[in-house]
Amino acid sequence: VGSSPAVVPAWGLVYSSHEESPNGGGFVLALDARTGQELWESRTEAHPHSSVAVDVARETVFVGDNRGIMYAFDARHGHERWRRELDREDGKADIKTTPMVMPDRGLVVFGAWSGKVYALSEETGEPAWEHATGGRIMGSTARLPRDGTIFVGSPSGDLYAIDDATGATKWTFHVGASIYSSPAVSGDGNAVVFGAGDGDVYAVRTNSGEKLWSIHVGGNVSGSPALVGDRIYVTAHRGGLWALVTHE
Repeated sequence: VGSSPAVVPAWGLVYSSHEESPNGGGFVLALDARTGQELWESRTEAHPHSSVAVDVARETVFVGDNRGIMYAFDARHGHERWRRELDREDGKADIKTTPMVMPDRGLVVFGAWSGKVYALSEETGEPAWEHATGGRIMGSTARLPRDGTIFVGSPSGDLYAIDDATGATKWTFHVGASIYSSPAVSGDGNAVVFGAGDGDVYAVRTNSGEKLWSIHVGGNVSGSPALVGDRIYVTAHRGGLWALVTHE
């Protein structure tokens, strides 16, 4: 299991994606959250390292695989609604990031090893827009709905703020070190926080990309920060868990 499960408490269901060796394929499962009883299983062509995302209103499960295919499955019964295979161009297009559902726009958004962020129609899988960043994207996207902004980091060393309707760049913040961390937006919506390969944790303004602060914890910070109240929790490759305190 190379990804995280998704739980829908209202349905009492848990969804997870799984590798299958030695043929390189995989599958998605729906389980009863209380008993673990399998309700359905649907196949993917390659290993699904992407975590599962669920749109409860549309009753759809989304997951990507290492061949660069995004799938939409019926959440109740598991049948495939559509699949979209990405253009590999000159390299790989593995989808190792968690899809982000935007129900208000009817879009599912994700990054891939092609170096692009994609927005597809939830209903049909047709492309709405794509945004090139350069570098194989490993971190998932975050969103600030009030501003219509999506945030994503790239191994090229830039954090991008992207218009969620058009895919246009709003601003970029250059770090100069690889960004594999998934960004996280503060509760007040004023800051986006992420880690980088230089061992620093950064906070920048969501509306402008202006740097607020950075702190060095040492070792590549590739995980997503967890923001709880006035605390930011992060881990780094050198080992250890840090709790950072924020102040106005």
